[in-house]
Amino acid sequence: MSAIPTVTPLETFLQSYTEAVGGVWEEVEPQVYDVLLPDTPDSMRLVFDSDALDEHPSAQFFTFGSAVMDDFLAKATAQGNIAEAYINTAHLPSQGTAYWLQRLKRELMVPEGAEIRLLSLRPMDVLHLVCWFEVTFLSDEKEQALYSAAVDRLYGRQVRYLDTILHDGTAESVRRTLYPVAGTISLEEAYLLTRERILRTLGADANTRRADMEGRLQRQTRRISNYFEDLRDELRARIEKAQHKIELLHAPPPEEKKTRRKAAPNLASQMTALRKPLTKAQQKAAEKAAADAEKARILAAEAAQALSATACTAQEAELREEIRSLEERVATLNREEAVRLDDVRKKSVLRVSMRLTNYLHVHIPRLFFALEIVPAPARGGMPLPALPLTMTFDGMMERFDAAPCPNCGKPTYSLLLQTIAQKSLWCCSACVQTSQNVAASGNKKR
Repeated sequence: MSAIPTVTPLETFLQSYTEAVGGVWEEVEPQVYDVLLPDTPDSMRLVFDSDALDEHPSAQFFTFGSAVMDDFLAKATAQGNIAEAYINTAHLPSQGTAYWLQRLKRELMVPEGAEIRLLSLRPMDVLHLVCWFEVTFLSDEKEQALYSAAVDRLYGRQVRYLDTILHDGTAESVRRTLYPVAGTISLEEAYLLTRERILRTLGADANTRRADMEGRLQRQTRRISNYFEDLRDELRARIEKAQHKIELLHAPPPEEKKTRRKAAPNLASQMTALRKPLTKAQQKAAEKAAADAEKARILAAEAAQALSATACTAQEAELREEIRSLEERVATLNREEAVRLDDVRKKSVLRVSMRLTNYLHVHIPRLFFALEIVPAPARGGMPLPALPLTMTFDGMMERFDAAPCPNCGKPTYSLLLQTIAQKSLWCCSACVQTSQNVAASGNKKR
């Protein structure tokens, strides 16, 4: 049984993009397509396998990084900035009033003796905004990532389950229900909420990357410094060796006096050594020969000394030139080390940029409950203010959304009556705790 060829993600992208822009495509053979787009007069042949280029020399290779792939991707990105989707499968239970009252009393905390009255119930569409941001991390290399965030435009709260819904095929482009749309916050405010959420996530990711880069920078700096320090130590050792040679050139040989005494014996000792009777003429001739020999020896010694001094001067000049060259190499190493370290530090600076690429409007129906919470009468029969309240039931999560506090606006499942400045106000438990803390601090100051 022959295996069914699978379609690669690149082929799926090509097919979807061509159909979205109103073009047509035809699969000539596996991984070979003819594509005709509305903005091109002629069709083009695209191949997804490089081996097929031998059989189709006029075709273009369609892969990541190719010019035709980048062109298609840029056009697709430019066309898909804004979209709208509908969730038609949200589960909205159709139980009666008694069922919903029982659930509300279980999930909503109200003052003791207060009565929850259900006034009306109706389904409505709640708009959600999903924003995708392209984030670029630029340092010694460039890395890009997509971040997304979603908020409901009824309460301005983050919605976490939309990522799963948008990838499992639940979202549709056709609206199948005719529910009215609930009131929303502005698009600008919703966008700012998504951006704030992304910035919090991005800050943590950037800090992690920056910590990794700092650790890598320290290792690279230490390795570069050790490398150049070893080179400098080698050059310093050669400089010290050359300086020691110069010192030896200026120091007299330790056995010089003994050598001179051996090289210049006393004339009297020479005459004594002969111990033969000489005539006066022979004695004068011998004395003259000895004097001439002594002069020749002195001249030879002076010539040798002059030649030795010239050689020492030349050798010293050569050694000093070597020292100067070595010192220049040390300075060159210092400059090269500074350049290398500066280059490593510049590459270790993390730059982060973010831009909005796409956003999606999602319609999800919810149940809206118009309630009234009537507290029990106070002592003396004085009436207390009733609280009109709207609760919503999220069919995707199958639970009630937290109600906004009438005092601070924060989401809460606890609504209490608090007396402030001789007035009874509805608020959440956090507001009650804050009021009690303020009163306690005022009493302490008194």
